[in-house]
Amino acid sequence: MFFINIPFGIVAVLLALAVIPSDSGQRKMATLGFDTLGSVLIFSGVGTGIAALSMGKERGWTSGPILLLLLSLLINSAFLFREWYQPSPLDLHLLKQPQFTMGIGTAFINRMVVSGTVFLLPLYSELVKGYTANFAGLLLVVSSLLIIVFGPVAGTLSDRIGSRWLCTLAGILLLFVIFDSSMPLILILIALGLRALSMGFFSPPNLRLVLSFSQKDHQGSASALWYFSRYLGAPLGSWSLRFSSITGSGSLRNPGPPVRSISIRWPARC
Repeated sequence: MFFINIPFGIVAVLLALAVIPSDSGQRKMATLGFDTLGSVLIFSGVGTGIAALSMGKERGWTSGPILLLLLSLLINSAFLFREWYQPSPLDLHLLKQPQFTMGIGTAFINRMVVSGTVFLLPLYSELVKGYTANFAGLLLVVSSLLIIVFGPVAGTLSDRIGSRWLCTLAGILLLFVIFDSSMPLILILIALGLRALSMGFFSPPNLRLVLSFSQKDHQGSASALWYFSRYLGAPLGSWSLRFSSITGSGSLRNPGPPVRSISIRWPARC
C-alpha cells in the first residue's frame, strides 16, 4: 500500500529538475558540508524519545522507557550544544528572533493538532458513526485532495496580502470544525472541508512568514527548522491523543460510554 508514494516521488523529482532553476552563476557561498555527527545525534535523540513515549504506557514509566527518555534528553542536549557552538550548516541562532521562534512554534502546534485529527477521525468514523474502514479512508483522501487545492491558493494570497491574516483565518476556521455523533454525512463533509481549508491556508503563509525573518543565505536553516518542527509535532500529536484516549477509557476497543462529540479548538493567532 505504501508503495503508492513511489510514483509521486518520481514525478516530484522530475518536476523539480524541470522547474527549479540552477544555482550556477550565483555568488559562491562557503559551505561546511554535510553534518554527519549532527545528523546522527538528532536522529538517535528524537528516535529514542519517541520510542520511549510509545512504550511508556504499556511497560510503565518506572522501567526502561524512563531511561530512554533520559538518554534522549542527553543526546538532544549534545546536539543543541554542538549546533549552537560549533560551525554547522544548521544555524540555531535564528531562534534568537522572537518572531521566527513564534512561527516555528505555531508550525509545531499546528502539526500536532493536524496529526491528532488524523488519529481521531478514523475512530470517529468507525466507532461513533459506524462507517466502514474503506469509507473512513475515503473521507480522509477527499480532505487531503482539498488541501492540495487550497495550499497553492494560500501561497499566492500570502504573497499579496501577507501571512498574518491568512494564519488567523486558518485558526478561526478550526473553531467550526466539530464532529458530533448525530451529525448527518453532509455536515461531516462540510466540517472536513473547513478542516482542509484551515490546513491549506496555514502552512504556506506560515512558511513564508518564517522565511521572511531570515536572511537569504540562512533560509536553508530556516526551512530546515520549520520542517523539523512539523515532523516532530506529527508523532507527538498522535501520541498525546492516543495516550489520553487510552488513559481516559482503558482501551480503544472498549471506549466506555458512547462518544457524543469531538470538538477541536485552535488559537486564532499565528
